[in-house]
Amino acid sequence: MKKKGKLIIFEGLDGSGKGTQLQLLQQYLEEENNKDLSQIIMFREYLENIYSKNSQFEMFSEFLQLKKRAFTTYDFPRYYDNFWGGMVGRMLSGEFGENIDPYLRSIFYLLDQAEASKSIRKDINSGKIVICNRFITSSYIFQTGMFKNKEEKDKYVAWLEEAGYKQLGIVKPDVVLALYVKPEIAQELILKKNARGYLKEASKDINEKNLQIQINAGQEMLRFCKERPEWHLVDCMDGNKIMSQEEIAAKIRLILSEYIN
Repeated sequence: MKKKGKLIIFEGLDGSGKGTQLQLLQQYLEEENNKDLSQIIMFREYLENIYSKNSQFEMFSEFLQLKKRAFTTYDFPRYYDNFWGGMVGRMLSGEFGENIDPYLRSIFYLLDQAEASKSIRKDINSGKIVICNRFITSSYIFQTGMFKNKEEKDKYVAWLEEAGYKQLGIVKPDVVLALYVKPEIAQELILKKNARGYLKEASKDINEKNLQIQINAGQEMLRFCKERPEWHLVDCMDGNKIMSQEEIAAKIRLILSEYIN
């Protein structure tokens, strides 16, 4: 009987370097090419700095092409080719203001993810591995971080799971790789991103330019890693410096060895 696939999420603050690790994951999978990884689907954006998660999706796609492995790529959130992803872009550009209620902030993301989940579920059921650059997990950390007390946070998470998993049918992740970089360093890395069409002339979106949002999201990410077994913390820091890519990749490979076999 064919094994059921997995949904693996790369999560972290904006500019945390998730994509760079996908390049190293690519190398790891190439070494392990005797494993049954015939289909890997990734969600990506088009950015190209060394610590950007997004450039690594491009590299990983090239790897799959060279290996003649069937795959599909998505730009997620799908700002340019999906209606709800486009609405996310409009929101992040500040078109609807910057002080948006967390519940309302979540809607466009969830609708985009729900649409994608239709194909994700089919792929997982057919034994494929799905690797996602951000997913509903981003709402767990970014939106929850906007509430001040635990009661409000718990109420929001309960709503998010009801809305996302039960009402909209979003697929639950099997493993979340939470890459932690100090928010102030992540802010510096954001400035290295290439221009993004949905932001027009701006260099940062409404989340990226707000350091407190990034700090709060980082705290929530650490909390979820402690409370939920499927969330795995990948601490990318060595004091005040980011660890080498190889050191971070070794941590990721150790975690994924429990899921990809």
